[in-house]
Amino acid sequence: MDPGLVFGPLGLVPAIFLLYITLGPYENKFKDNIVFLSFIGGMILGTIVLLLQGSFLASIPSYRTYFNILLLIALLFSIFDQLAKLIILNLPRFHTDISTAIYGAALGLGLGTPIGALILRGIDLISIQGAAGISLVLSFMLFQSATGALIGLGVGKGKKWVYFFYSVILGAIFWPLLLLSLIYYTLSVLVVLFAVGFYIYMHNVFLPPFLLDRKTRKSKRRQKTKRKLLGKI
Repeated sequence: MDPGLVFGPLGLVPAIFLLYITLGPYENKFKDNIVFLSFIGGMILGTIVLLLQGSFLASIPSYRTYFNILLLIALLFSIFDQLAKLIILNLPRFHTDISTAIYGAALGLGLGTPIGALILRGIDLISIQGAAGISLVLSFMLFQSATGALIGLGVGKGKKWVYFFYSVILGAIFWPLLLLSLIYYTLSVLVVLFAVGFYIYMHNVFLPPFLLDRKTRKSKRRQKTKRKLLGKI
């Protein structure tokens, strides 16, 4: 059986695990039912986006040869991805609600889940190529989740177009790396570093001042310091 088809449903397992990690610091800052609907809605939206993007790539095989075409595709895909998230997160009930950043993270994570069916199609998972493919899938999930949180924060702050623009720029950097990694698997290391670094920055540095009060942030820093000290003992 094609690994891509297998990983489609199995992709829910790492996605749910990543969702659990993402939501952890923001306990009591969101509504469970909205997070769940955002995640499921993201999966449906992601499947539609994936089909459209996959069909587009299949019709332009020359993107593998001409770098300028690759950059154009990357920009178009970035705009398409972020616009899809903005349309959902721009619903009136999310306006002026900072917690929309959390729902955006769940939406983005759901949107990134179906990518495994495309990236891992026809790949032997028990190989270097398979390991690179899996790392690309997980990196794509993290990146979509982080940009979803960024757009959600923009909607909540009333600055949706500013944060949408930031997300598009980040996507225009991420997508060329991802597309090139499908050809040159050694580049998957750059994709992982970019996606994981951006995700960590969003949830450890950028979002906490908006979503967590000062007391909670200090408590979490003390807990991290204690864990580091215990680790050295």
